[in-house]
Amino acid sequence: MSDCVHCTHEIRSAEEACGWCGRWQNGHMPMCETHPTAPSVGLCVVCARPVCGTCAQRADGRLFCDDPAHQAFAADHTLVGSFDSEFEADWVAVVLRRAGIPSYAYSFRDHVSSWWFPLPSAVRLFIPASRAAEARAVLADVDDLPTSL
Repeated sequence: MSDCVHCTHEIRSAEEACGWCGRWQNGHMPMCETHPTAPSVGLCVVCARPVCGTCAQRADGRLFCDDPAHQAFAADHTLVGSFDSEFEADWVAVVLRRAGIPSYAYSFRDHVSSWWFPLPSAVRLFIPASRAAEARAVLADVDDLPTSL
C-alpha cells in the first residue's frame, strides 16, 4: 500500500489512479473520452470515465464526469473494493446480495477510450455508505475473497 500523491488517501501500490480522488499517479494515462486529443487528468471516481481538465467536474477534491448524478452517488456510497475483472466484482456482489446488501459495479472497460489501457483494478464495486460496516463484516466471514478488497 502507498499514499496517493494528490490526496494522501491510501491506495494499492499497483493502482494507476486513486480510487478516492480519481487522479492519475504516474502520468501514464489514456485520452479523454469526450476530447480524444486531450490527455485525461484522471477518472470519474464513480464510473471510471477518463476526463480531461476541461471535462472534469471537481467536488471535495474528487474528479467526476459530466453526469451530475455521480456526485450525489459518491456522497451516499462507498467503495467496497476494486477488482481485476467483472467476474471477481460480480462474485463479491453476489455474496453481498445474499446478505441483503445492494452493490453497484462500474467498469473502466465500459469506456471505449480506455480499452487498450492496462489497469490492474478495472472494476469498482460500491455499496451504500450506511451499510459499510455490515458489508465488511459479511465479507470478513467469506473464505477465498479476491485480494483486492
